Amino acid sequence: MNLLFINNRMAFCRPDGHFYVSKKAGELVMELVQRGYKVVFFQSFKKVKFEDENFADYKLPFIQSVKYVMVERKHPVLIVYLLLYLKGILNLFKVDFIYIFYPDRMSYLGLIGKIFFRKKLGLYVRGCIGIYSLKSKLLYYLSDICCTVSPYITDFINKKKKKSIAYTISPMIDFSIRMEEKVKFEKSDCKLLYVGRMTADKGVRELLIAFIELCKKREFLELHFVGDGPLLEELIAIVNKEKECNAFFHGHITSVEQLEKFYSNATVLCLPSYHEGFPRVLYEAMLCRLPIITTFVGTIPYLMKDRYNCMKIEPQNIDSIYNAIDELIGNKSLQWKLSQNAYNTVIDYLSKNSLSHIELLHRFLICKNG
Repeated sequence: MNLLFINNRMAFCRPDGHFYVSKKAGELVMELVQRGYKVVFFQSFKKVKFEDENFADYKLPFIQSVKYVMVERKHPVLIVYLLLYLKGILNLFKVDFIYIFYPDRMSYLGLIGKIFFRKKLGLYVRGCIGIYSLKSKLLYYLSDICCTVSPYITDFINKKKKKSIAYTISPMIDFSIRMEEKVKFEKSDCKLLYVGRMTADKGVRELLIAFIELCKKREFLELHFVGDGPLLEELIAIVNKEKECNAFFHGHITSVEQLEKFYSNATVLCLPSYHEGFPRVLYEAMLCRLPIITTFVGTIPYLMKDRYNCMKIEPQNIDSIYNAIDELIGNKSLQWKLSQNAYNTVIDYLSKNSLSHIELLHRFLICKNG
């Protein structure tokens, strides 16, 4: 079976000539190949140096089972998308199934393939942006399968479709289920942790400003940023202007073992994002029994409950971040309660949503092809 795989993030071409994408997208492509599918990987790309855009850290191989239909972003945006749609339509003649990481600007190609070419259509709905739009509802209605990151999105799609075609995948995390107890709550210092992209809509600027203000009140505070992105240099400049600001930037980390150490050594995870689906970092923090401070955007409220398994903060609100951190780091019993309840929450969730992305997709394709 031939699959048209439409990734919703631009790929990067590094000096070795290979395309690099996010780890989970790349792994899914290779898992499909391992199960005997031929993949047409479809997206725009940009040429970069090896050190640029470290979040795209998965190297796609040049093998017979993967064909790359790519357009370089050296042209005006309109030309890039015209070329993409032209190449995409030509490849619709050659594929049996279209799978889209959604939302994405190339999703109209899925509608064309379904309506005019009668191709099977699948979506991986990985966030809440635009999920209520007319285009999204039409895609849900026409799709044959939808994999989602949250039971909330799954239920919403199935209600619109009036048929069970959406399924919640097991969280795409690399951490094992950790049964051991944590002993971090007796530490005298406090290490705050942020893991994710360094962009404005992740709320990292507000987090840093709140932290700087809190350092004027409390001693022995540290803030550790794990991630890369366009806002990194601005944040470093802010820290360099402060006399006493123990904020550290560690860049993008791909090693699971190193990342687990950051979670294990931290006191609190802070996620001040403006919008999300359900972020992987929350699953990781809960598995590591790390107390969580988070905004309640996207589908986060489906699992997270204020003062039960996390502390709620408001998006784009420095005072809200400041007050939540100040209260939580000064209350060991609250830290313990939130961490234990969060761990129990994620263990229960994983037991109910145990099928992986590739298992759900492969099971569907086998049934439809068999």
